[in-house]
Amino acid sequence: MERPDNVAAFAKRARFTYESARLRSAIVRAWPVPVAACLAVRLGAAQPHVLALAVPLAVAAIVLVWRGGAAGRAVAPGLSAGIAPLILPGLAMDCATACSASCMTWCATSCVAGGFIAGGLVGFSTARFSHGGWRFGITAAAIAATLGVAGMLAGLAVGAVPVFALVPRRP
Repeated sequence: MERPDNVAAFAKRARFTYESARLRSAIVRAWPVPVAACLAVRLGAAQPHVLALAVPLAVAAIVLVWRGGAAGRAVAPGLSAGIAPLILPGLAMDCATACSASCMTWCATSCVAGGFIAGGLVGFSTARFSHGGWRFGITAAAIAATLGVAGMLAGLAVGAVPVFALVPRRP
């Protein structure tokens, strides 16, 4: 029979190994944040502003995935939903410059459209999630909004609410 101090040391080492593996996995699963930050800078965003948003978002994504639960499972859908509001304004501005159209109209429209797409994706993901759906939805929406940031919050709300209300729930 093993001594209790050896069992306690073994349990402590096992817990450390388990948590280290979860943390490494969380870091790997947060890969879209630096990629999105680089994309935002390439599309014309100011580097200090991008860093001010990307660093806390990366830390939040890592911590949420590491802790797990509904909020941890919401990180991937939130990051996926945030891609549209991130890239649509930059693409619209390029289009407006190429077409010599009004940049403000293109930018505002693309921000709302990106938010609407993100809201639809968050609403759909939230409706399909069975337990802790409100935590899942709030976390996914916050991550998508932080990733996309601009003026798409109105579109996010307008897109998420009807889809969440209309998509059938899982039993």
